[in-house]
Amino acid sequence: METISTTSTASVISDNAQFFCAQVEKPSKMFIRKKITHNSFTIEANIIRTNLLNKIAEEGFAESLTVLHKISLLEANWNTYGAKPFSTDIIAKTTGLIFQLSKPPMIFPTGRNSIQLEFYNNDKYLEIEIFETSYKYFTDGMDDGIAIGEEELIKKVNDFYAA
Repeated sequence: METISTTSTASVISDNAQFFCAQVEKPSKMFIRKKITHNSFTIEANIIRTNLLNKIAEEGFAESLTVLHKISLLEANWNTYGAKPFSTDIIAKTTGLIFQLSKPPMIFPTGRNSIQLEFYNNDKYLEIEIFETSYKYFTDGMDDGIAIGEEELIKKVNDFYAA
């Protein structure tokens, strides 16, 4: 792993790495894509943990993951309109998605019990809404999101910056 040169980045890693490592060590389809034995899972989890710490150290990702951690701590009625707290499943799902992206998103909680990711590239805008069981994306001028699968979503976000 690369040496971290700034105190603020090191602090973010120290404060949040344990939380996110706990999220990725849970068996889930986001991180473990096949059934493996318990001993192999331990090895896989260690590989994921190293990748996690490297991603946190990348520019912009520490801030995004810090916001996601704060969202995970929101309690019932956090928006004063009766919003529910976010489940560990949606936090883990969002964490898994972020680690597959080429650029860090801006992250916001929504009162619809979803997490919103926003991406800007010059004058272009892309928004992702993550629900417990689905994803939607929005672009400039769209009122209703379009349902999309995880692999398509990752490609759409990464292509958004390639254009």
